[in-house]
Amino acid sequence: MMPQSRFRFLKYRLSWSQVGLLVSLLVIASSSAYLALQLAGRHNAKQTTLARGQADYYASTVHMLRYNHKGLASMQLRADRLEHVPDSEQLKLIEPRLWLSSEDSHTQISAREGTTSDDGQLASLSGSVVIVRKTLQTPSLQIQSESALIDTSKERIELPDEVRIEQGERWVTGRQLVLDQAEKQLRLGARVQAFFPASPNESLHAGRAKP
Repeated sequence: MMPQSRFRFLKYRLSWSQVGLLVSLLVIASSSAYLALQLAGRHNAKQTTLARGQADYYASTVHMLRYNHKGLASMQLRADRLEHVPDSEQLKLIEPRLWLSSEDSHTQISAREGTTSDDGQLASLSGSVVIVRKTLQTPSLQIQSESALIDTSKERIELPDEVRIEQGERWVTGRQLVLDQAEKQLRLGARVQAFFPASPNESLHAGRAKP
């Protein structure tokens, strides 16, 4: 059983509120791309009848950039394809990849597919979802799962499938990870396993305790 003190590693050192912000930025960027496509489409007044599930707007090889006040790229969004499906009121991204950079951290989010509602309230990522965050002070943090559900109105992120979290030699696995930013809570459901190697001080103390 994992000691309570060790569980603090999950609650405080993984910067979950920042992870939630990063995924929210993906939703904002996707919605911005859809609005740009809508404005471009207003020049064509011809009305067409679409089959169910058919996209009314799409773009291939999408690359969006956001610059900070220093003129440096702070966000990049790439996708092989972006399309909007009006009957489901969703924007769909194929192979989305998001990079965010600041002075002390770099984060990458990728998946095989992403969707967001037209109002930007709900979003999902599916297929080999990977979140990698690197900072100057700590080892690289990586989160892997098969899907992620984001509700921006409730500031809630859920990873319902198997989740693996790695940082250095430490790792945690489990199912049904829920991040509630409003409540500042992180919960892991069933089959939680973890490995935290002993620190040098703990190893030295254990060695001295041997008869």
